Amino acid sequence: MELENQLFDELQLGDTREIRRLCTQDDLLAFANISGNHNPLHLWNRDGDGDGTPEAQVPGMFLGALISAVLGNLLPGAGTVYRAQALRFHQPAHAGDELISRVTVTAKSAAEQAVTLQTEIRRPLDDALIVSGQAVVEPPAQKLSYSSHDVPGLVVQRHRHFEKLLARAETLAPLATAVICPHQPHALNGALLAQRHGLIAPVLVGDPQLIAQTAQALGAHQGAGRRGCRAGRGIGGAQFGCRKHAGQAVDIYQPCRRRRVGIGCQGAGDFEFTRR
Repeated sequence: MELENQLFDELQLGDTREIRRLCTQDDLLAFANISGNHNPLHLWNRDGDGDGTPEAQVPGMFLGALISAVLGNLLPGAGTVYRAQALRFHQPAHAGDELISRVTVTAKSAAEQAVTLQTEIRRPLDDALIVSGQAVVEPPAQKLSYSSHDVPGLVVQRHRHFEKLLARAETLAPLATAVICPHQPHALNGALLAQRHGLIAPVLVGDPQLIAQTAQALGAHQGAGRRGCRAGRGIGGAQFGCRKHAGQAVDIYQPCRRRRVGIGCQGAGDFEFTRR
């Protein structure tokens, strides 16, 4: 789409422009990564307030950016510089909502070369007022026109096929899994991540000191448990030992000095899966 800006003298009181935008799950993921705001309230697959339902609520500053898009693209357009913006949030918007961001010129100051605009965002489905406010901007100093397609696109990598598999696996019991030598961060973190998704019940097999150091570097929780069949530690909620000690947090098993990969006191059939 070809866009052309408007200079101070071209702007008239009452001029108004708007942009219609469908807010998506990918928008929220992109904004979380760009802004650094990882509040689970704003992520489509997280429950941010503990009510058992993911909210996927659109962040306030994402809504503010939708107003900025109208100012920077349409009115006044390319070359516009923000001086001030007041925002009042009336009710939340969510992923899947279509929104209309609108700005209207309400005042001009030739002495300051500033323009004041009323700003608002509405949900056209029920005409609900989502955001209201006022912007003060410095309009562009020279005439510009450009294509909105000149900006490179952005792709969010989500692995939707894995998400579907994880959802189907939620109803299944986790596999008792021996994780061999998880001494590197990616190896241990992968096992704990699979545990959090309910895929495996991990038993870590390797050097206890190296595994504990790796867990500490990852920030994994270490809590009291049992060792062998005595005292020991647990990391990240994993159980360290064999299935016949179900309910006990037994220690990491350390292979023998001959460096054979062993499973400690486990007998054949104690594990359904072995991962390295």
